[in-house]
Amino acid sequence: EGRLLNLVEHHGVARAPAAPAPEITAADPPAVLAGDAIASMNLWAFPPDAFDWLDEGFARFLAAHAHDRDQTAEYLLPAAVTENIESGTLTVDVVTTDETWVGVTNPADLHTARSVIAALRRS
Repeated sequence: EGRLLNLVEHHGVARAPAAPAPEITAADPPAVLAGDAIASMNLWAFPPDAFDWLDEGFARFLAAHAHDRDQTAEYLLPAAVTENIESGTLTVDVVTTDETWVGVTNPADLHTARSVIAALRRS
């Protein structure tokens, strides 16, 4: 009904050519994703009270990782959103588009992103 039920944060998402159709894979957690899966581009519009629960969640995150030597831990916005959906304190409307997603997370994505933007400018 146009509402977000949950999110799964995947890392290392890539579209790889495969017969008979391109395949979308994720490295962490490992997965093969459906070609028509909705990909979140993390464009969010939050009500003002969201900053309260984000602040509380970030404080819990910092406390949980205070003694970590691993500096790669992240307070992931999708995890915070999922936590609040599951607790019933947040509902999220999903706005979809038929546009193709382009990854812009890693340096290797730069060439592809530039090519897609150039093609859009030409059309």
